[in-house]
Amino acid sequence: MESSETAPPAGAVHDEAPGEEEPPVTTSEADAPAGQASEEETEPINQPLDNEPPPMNPAAAEGPEPSPAVETERQEALRQEDVNDFLKRYVSLYEKGDIDAFMGLFDRDAKENGRPISIMRGRYREIFRKSRNSYRLKEISINLKGPDTADVSAIFHISRTNLEDGRNLQFRGRIKWIIKRISDSLKIVSLQYD
Repeated sequence: MESSETAPPAGAVHDEAPGEEEPPVTTSEADAPAGQASEEETEPINQPLDNEPPPMNPAAAEGPEPSPAVETERQEALRQEDVNDFLKRYVSLYEKGDIDAFMGLFDRDAKENGRPISIMRGRYREIFRKSRNSYRLKEISINLKGPDTADVSAIFHISRTNLEDGRNLQFRGRIKWIIKRISDSLKIVSLQYD
């Protein structure tokens, strides 16, 4: 971090200057191999054998239809767009200095550089109360980890203006989040930066 002060530069996203292209966002998800049909011949299901009950309805043999809840879960798998929207909200709340809404983005058991987020609240409150902040992210990488978790990394740049004396401080470095869907909303479960 390039600063003599040790204020936490909690990560966020901000649009780049006009004319600059967004860096490519990367994802990685394991693709399950497709199953292969057996080439063995089998008895047709619609011809009963001697002393066997009549065959079941073929649709019933395949199992029950997925419940609407299962379909909804499949539709709600975490997407890059979800994470991008979350990061934009994170930046906006950081720049506005809305401590309650900003802290609401974290899971209650979240860690920031190994410390419980609950003890960081006071530090954020002071930062937001005493300064104006501009936040930029570059080289954003989103790695989806299953249906509800994303590992996100970026290069951050915070420009912080002290409201009391007008001093301007600059903070730069790498930042990493683990973001997880918890009870239908995205939450930060881990935040690390240097």
